Amino acid sequence: MLLRHAGAKAHILLLDFLAPSLLARRAASSVARPTTRRPPRTSPVSTHPAAVTSADIPALIQSLKRKSAESDHIEAFNATIASLRGALRAGDISSARKEWVNLETRGFLGLLGPSQSENFSREVAYLVAKERVSAWSDEDLAAIENIALVSAAGRAWDGLQACMLARIRKNDPDGALALYSSYLERSDQAEVMAKDSDVGKEEDEENVYGGNHPLISELPGGSESHPARYIPGRGPLVLAAIAAHASKDSFQGALHLTLTTSFKFVAFLIQELLKRLDDDSLRVKVEEYIRRLRVAKLLSQPPTFHKHVSNLANESAVAQLEDLYQSVLDGFSGPYSWLAATPEAVCPQRPVLMVPMAWGCFISGFLSCQQRALADKVWTELGERGVPPSVAIWTSLIEGYSHINAPQEALVAWKNMLAQQIKPDTKAFLAIISTLFTCRRPDEAIEKFRQFEKAKPQLESTEGNPASLIVYNAVLHGFLINDREADARALLDRLKQTGPHPDIVTYNSLLRFYGRKGSLKALAASLQSLVSDGLVGDVFTFSTILSALLKAGREDATTMVTNLMLKHGLEPNVATYTSILDQQIREEDIKSFRAAFDLLRWMETQSPLIQPNDVTYTCVLAGMYRHNWLDPKVREDCRKWIVQRMESRKIAPNRVTYHILLKGCLENPSPDGVNEAMKYYDEMRRRRFYFASDTWWVLLGGLVRRRDWKLAMQIVEDIKKSGFVPRGGLLNLILIIQTNAPRT
Repeated sequence: MLLRHAGAKAHILLLDFLAPSLLARRAASSVARPTTRRPPRTSPVSTHPAAVTSADIPALIQSLKRKSAESDHIEAFNATIASLRGALRAGDISSARKEWVNLETRGFLGLLGPSQSENFSREVAYLVAKERVSAWSDEDLAAIENIALVSAAGRAWDGLQACMLARIRKNDPDGALALYSSYLERSDQAEVMAKDSDVGKEEDEENVYGGNHPLISELPGGSESHPARYIPGRGPLVLAAIAAHASKDSFQGALHLTLTTSFKFVAFLIQELLKRLDDDSLRVKVEEYIRRLRVAKLLSQPPTFHKHVSNLANESAVAQLEDLYQSVLDGFSGPYSWLAATPEAVCPQRPVLMVPMAWGCFISGFLSCQQRALADKVWTELGERGVPPSVAIWTSLIEGYSHINAPQEALVAWKNMLAQQIKPDTKAFLAIISTLFTCRRPDEAIEKFRQFEKAKPQLESTEGNPASLIVYNAVLHGFLINDREADARALLDRLKQTGPHPDIVTYNSLLRFYGRKGSLKALAASLQSLVSDGLVGDVFTFSTILSALLKAGREDATTMVTNLMLKHGLEPNVATYTSILDQQIREEDIKSFRAAFDLLRWMETQSPLIQPNDVTYTCVLAGMYRHNWLDPKVREDCRKWIVQRMESRKIAPNRVTYHILLKGCLENPSPDGVNEAMKYYDEMRRRRFYFASDTWWVLLGGLVRRRDWKLAMQIVEDIKKSGFVPRGGLLNLILIIQTNAPRT
């Protein structure tokens, strides 16, 4: 229990959680009191109907004729639809072709709805899969493909993908690509009629599955340089088109298609495509194409690439980060090259540029993971590729040195950058100042800050939009973490007088400082100053205040913070409180952790608008296992409690939740740990979750750490049976297991 590991107040925390409710609920059903009902009063019938003149009679007759014609029209449409489905289901292509022509000639195609499109697409996919398409006449094949195209324009894609793959099997990849081009023409026309809000909504829904978590294997699609509209579901057709290009040995065609089309590479769809390719050599080639194209697409979107690498670094996913770096290097050479090291090298065959930011991401990412040797390899690669380090690359290097507490190396890098006649920009000044403050070298940080202020006018004139406040905020934060409160207050006063004016980040630094000190009076004064300056608190503001109040023993802390949030116009809902809870856990100390659980328990007692959901519980679990800061016994007790609460509230774990639970159970050294993990594994299979490389990695990695070779080998057999094709780090892990597993 938390009591044994976290001090006296922890007893209240977990005992309150584990105690049964003392409030009995009333039964939902009750005996209804009988009621007497009076019969409805009838309305009197008019004895004076409106007069009908002879002039009205023709109009009435025409109205009746129109209704009769509409009824006949609907009946004919329904009958044709039924006949067409029956013909497709029976494999009677000749009859299906006649019924389709009937739909076209009578103008019925415009009446097809989503359900009809989906049904036709599914029937076509089944028909093409089971029949020998090579034996069909050209007329029959064209008719079936036309049905598939119209259905695909109605956002039902299975049939068209099946037709494209059938063309590839017939050794007619150009025919498959022609189908894809026809689909694009039809979908362009259909899109003009679609509502923009509808397309945007679907894009948002699809993007949920991209996620920010580095374990999620699906990489986001889209392109900054090619802002094509995004239609969810198009992926299967794009993958089929890539397979067609692979059949033609045209990597450049597949590359152009990938970079100019907005879609996602989804692991499940990739595996489904590979299963449907009969030719083993083509399957291997398509898999290699997709491996390279995924990285090319990711690197062609610098903001997305930066976010992805940052997520990997934040989770210390060294193996995945190294695999990604090697995949990028593979783009420079070989028959499937796509990457240019310098702007001069960009050409149609190498359309993607390795921008300086990308080099910097890898340098900073590896240093963040304490992998100095790998960061050195990236720096060496720069020289070998003839890439001169830009100010962005130097900035990433200096930022990285803060992660390994290397202030002297950061100063040397700064000196070398200046020696190469590279002028630092605002971000470079921010990097060196923050690094020196973080490494407890405040005097040298202040010196660099003075240099920044001298260069500030020129920086603002060359960079356009002034971004100097971020540097001042970093300096104020640096003063506070080095216990130089007086310097921080003096800087704040100067900002108020001469600018740039303080923002919410400025005040959040002060609130955090006073909250950690337990100085509620100074915290309240800073909050009042924030309001006086016309600012509104954000989630971090209220999380800091809540943490300070809970640490001070205020039992009404959540109520006080809720009232403050309402006063500042921030809606107190489950998303808001989940963000506050996440901030509490990220403090990574036992008092904040206890405060987070107090908040979680309080949320469970509130209205449905505030009650925790699967994201909330997953957030707590992720914080418990992040960086392994929490005592293992406390963590295990809390994991069991959270799972019990989710079960009692009938909240099913999501995919990320399962990953955290699997990882946590396998880190538990007792035999119960592996038993619990296998229970979650079976549960995922029972719920038909798709197992991508990240799930297999969590499972196998945990079993290898336990040296449970026998069970790990059983999971490897499950991977083989599933048809999943492992690559990269996962494949290496499987080879290690096969080498160490006992022979049977």
